[in-house]
Amino acid sequence: MRVQDKGIIKNYDFDSFILGTSMVMSTSAREAGEKLGGKWVNVSLAGSHFNERAVILQYIFRQKSVARVIYSLDTAQLHEASMKETANWDFLYDNNEFNDIKIYINQKYILCALQFSSSTKCVGSKDLETLIYWATRVEEIIYFGGFNKWLENKKKIAVQEVIKKLREMQTISPFNTKPLTESVERQQRYIEKYLFSFIKEHPSTQFDFIIPPYSRLWYRLDNLEFPDSFSKIKILLKWFVQEVQTLPNAKIYGFDDLDYADDIANYSDLIHYNTDMNSMQLDAIANGTHILTPENIDEYLQTMENKIKAYDLAPLIQEIKK
Repeated sequence: MRVQDKGIIKNYDFDSFILGTSMVMSTSAREAGEKLGGKWVNVSLAGSHFNERAVILQYIFRQKSVARVIYSLDTAQLHEASMKETANWDFLYDNNEFNDIKIYINQKYILCALQFSSSTKCVGSKDLETLIYWATRVEEIIYFGGFNKWLENKKKIAVQEVIKKLREMQTISPFNTKPLTESVERQQRYIEKYLFSFIKEHPSTQFDFIIPPYSRLWYRLDNLEFPDSFSKIKILLKWFVQEVQTLPNAKIYGFDDLDYADDIANYSDLIHYNTDMNSMQLDAIANGTHILTPENIDEYLQTMENKIKAYDLAPLIQEIKK
């Protein structure tokens, strides 16, 4: 998608778009249009950092008049706030059309050209609605339905790693959040540059930020390795909510206070939820629910933390032993 977005943006008619990680790649652009109005496309980039998405944002705003943006605020990227290399594709989005040819100078496209091939492998798919869906693929569906599904289908590396960690657990450590001692100023500057700058530059565009609800199991296992991680996430989310409050064209939506993330049956691995959550997120935007504000963020984070603490690892470990 880092390559394909150029063609989608340049050649398709839309006034609103979804841009995030794999957490919103299975969000239906058609459903977004039905619930929110407008012409939508999903141009999300799997595993994308904010600086990568900024390349796409900048190009879209040069090409289109944008009514609305749905943007995933992944907590993993939020608290890392790290740069990701873009040099091998970002030249597609500069003002020089002539250098775009570089993207085809590789074995794959040279062979396609020599064969005059119009196969999907060479020219891609024109079905934008399902182009980047992953949750409806057969190889992903098999993981939904419960932890026993993970144990029955151990092909996915992410699932193998979870099983390995739980199998090696001698004792179940409680969820203890270590106070953060380092500054978060670097992360704040990063978010200001690669995200808030676009909101301020385009006051007529509505920005809807979605916090993808990772499973409770993800937070429990992450806490074992990084005990101050959740403290950092809380500080940055509170700051983000405060900043968004000053921006009339932005809202932030959270779902970690629901029971949804308590049930591993809703997940194909530690973080990737089923498409029903993508629909719930669109409903929240349409109905103005699940909005985080300075008035409710403390209660929201406390509920989230309580639910993580209450999550019982013992049944999962027991299933592995069986």
